Amino acid sequence: MHFRSLRKPLRRCMRINRSRPGGLFWLLALPLLVGLHGCADDTKVKTTSEEPVLEDVPKFLYVANRGSNNIAGYAIDAQTGALTELGASPFPAGTGPRGLAVDPAGLYLYSANQTSNNISAYTIDIDTGTLIPTEPAAFSAGTAPKSLVVDPSGSFLYVSNNGSGNVSGYTIDEESGNLAEMPASPFAAVAGLEGIAANPLYPFIYVASLSGDNVSAFAIIQTSGSLALVIGSPFVAGNGAASVAVDPAGEYLYTVNTIGDDISALTVDAGSGSLTALTPPTFAAGNSARWVTIHPSGLFLYATNDLSNDIHAYNLIGTTGALSPALGSPFAAGAAPYFAIVDETGQFLYATNSTSGDVSAYTIDPDTGALTAVAGSPFPAGANPESAVMVYGPE
Repeated sequence: MHFRSLRKPLRRCMRINRSRPGGLFWLLALPLLVGLHGCADDTKVKTTSEEPVLEDVPKFLYVANRGSNNIAGYAIDAQTGALTELGASPFPAGTGPRGLAVDPAGLYLYSANQTSNNISAYTIDIDTGTLIPTEPAAFSAGTAPKSLVVDPSGSFLYVSNNGSGNVSGYTIDEESGNLAEMPASPFAAVAGLEGIAANPLYPFIYVASLSGDNVSAFAIIQTSGSLALVIGSPFVAGNGAASVAVDPAGEYLYTVNTIGDDISALTVDAGSGSLTALTPPTFAAGNSARWVTIHPSGLFLYATNDLSNDIHAYNLIGTTGALSPALGSPFAAGAAPYFAIVDETGQFLYATNSTSGDVSAYTIDPDTGALTAVAGSPFPAGANPESAVMVYGPE
């Protein structure tokens, strides 16, 4: 099953609708509107030779190389998951790129550069995968920006600033990809901020704190993108909360806890955004759990472990949010796997290995969630590869 089958022709429609008032409504309504009427501004989605309506497949993978200050780009074989580095790769970034994000329409890519305290911005050539710097090419952030996320409407970008303990918020210019910092930004949080994630269905942002062992929760004010701290925030997580992920239904939130070697599981209140720990509140992970990602079906969860050099896979029980080990877990990775990402068709998982400087690629068994290494894996990257993002397009 392909979980992105409705994404195209949403690309055009998102550009038309994402700046409208009530952006969340338009995002949720787009599949129905496109299916029945074309774009929501009454502009029909054309099916001419210039704009064929085709199902999207994973097309490009981009990896932030912290040690070499650049971004590696790869073409993805949509049948096998194998990677081929793009001819123009790598692409220059700021100093110490750590986090990457792509807008939902696949038009723009952003890099959080921890050492240079800024964000690099690029337009994406959907035909070649080449990253083209915007003008200007970089935008100021807080101290030591670590991770970043674009909200589901594609209108706003948020950055967790590890050094200054706050979140910077920006509006995205839909024509250029340029960033404009919100008047109320930055938004105060806690020290030691790491991974940041958006709820896919409800207007909330969550940020993990490694030193605070907690998660800060913010509500997105839809008209401006400004953030308001959720009552009760921050919420207790595990020891050394490093990254955060929300399941596709927006009901459960998970953090990997680097010091505790486990995963915290919490329920999400859809109305307020507040978090409540499950019983039991944690599930065992590997040695120095680093990153968490969830399969688009909501059936499986994966966690990288950078000292045991493996990936733990779990069955995610949708009725309770509980986790149980998947068949064959854990799965071998490279040296110090840092980040993992599952493509939105649910076929492939990619993990960046910080010490061995490469990317492990796997196919995913749709019934069990088990991982099988792709032929040719791992694929070379730059020095200290960390976060990764994917872009999709017609096959």
